[in-house]
Parts: sequence; C-alpha cells; structure tokens
Amino acid sequence: MTIVIGCDSFLALRNVRNGDLGHRLKEQGERVVVLVDPQQYEGSLDRAPRDVEIQRLLPFDPYHDPGIQPAMYRAYMARKAYYDPKTLWTKVRASSTGNGRSPLRRAASLSLARAKIAYYGWAGRMGRAQVWRQEFAQVLQQHPVVTEYETMLADLDAELV
Repeated sequence: MTIVIGCDSFLALRNVRNGDLGHRLKEQGERVVVLVDPQQYEGSLDRAPRDVEIQRLLPFDPYHDPGIQPAMYRAYMARKAYYDPKTLWTKVRASSTGNGRSPLRRAASLSLARAKIAYYGWAGRMGRAQVWRQEFAQVLQQHPVVTEYETMLADLDAELV
C-alpha cells in the first residue's frame, strides 16, 4: 500500500521528518510518498526524511485561475465576514497601509472594504456562505487538476491520502 502525504510547506515536511513517519510506516510495509510544493522541491529533496519518497505537487494556483478565483473569493468572504468579521477587518486594515501616502485613498479603500464586509456578512446571514462554499467545491471538482491528481494517485497506487 502507498500512503501519500501532501506537504504545502517546509513546516509540514518537518512534521513528517520529526514524527519519523517514513520509517515508522515502512516498518509496517508501507510505501510513503510526500508531495511537496514544486517551488520547494529541490530544498525538500535535501531535507527529505528517511524512508520517504519526495515528489512534486501539481502546479496549481487558484488565486490566479479565472475559472476558480471568483467562486473561491465569494465563498471565503461570506464565510469570514459572517463567522469572523473582526479578523477579516484587521487583515483588511493592515493590508491598506500601502495607501499611507494618500489619506484620502486610504479612507476610500477602507470604506469600500467596510462595504464589502457588510455585504458578505449579510450574505452569510442569509445562508449564502454555505451555498457559495458548495458552489466553489463543485467548480473545484470540475477543474482539470482533479483529473491529473486522480491519475497521479492511481499511478502511485495510493490507498491512503
């Protein structure tokens, strides 16, 4: 059986290494494959835990994919604005410091952000957070990267991900 672990950062890979998962699972006859960020592949090879195969995650950036980004943004904003508006507002306020040279631009930017948070908070109260999250999941399931991952996991003979 092959166990596949996806690590999106060195921190996750460190947890695999510190837990000695490769060695522990190999003792039970398991093959352990760790998928890492393609941009961190070389460094991950250098720091690979023993008894673990390192391979690349498929390149995928939902933030810059026009087929996914709008649905992801709507789902994220409705969830955050409804369930955790204080954290969202803190994050928005901190990111608006780039307009520090122009107090008028910063005020306009913060006003727009406040209006968006109010709108998405209202949408969350109306039940749209869950609906939009389900819509995002459906959009994501239709993305070509899903088929590529299905093929990759079949080729690895993965039984546990």
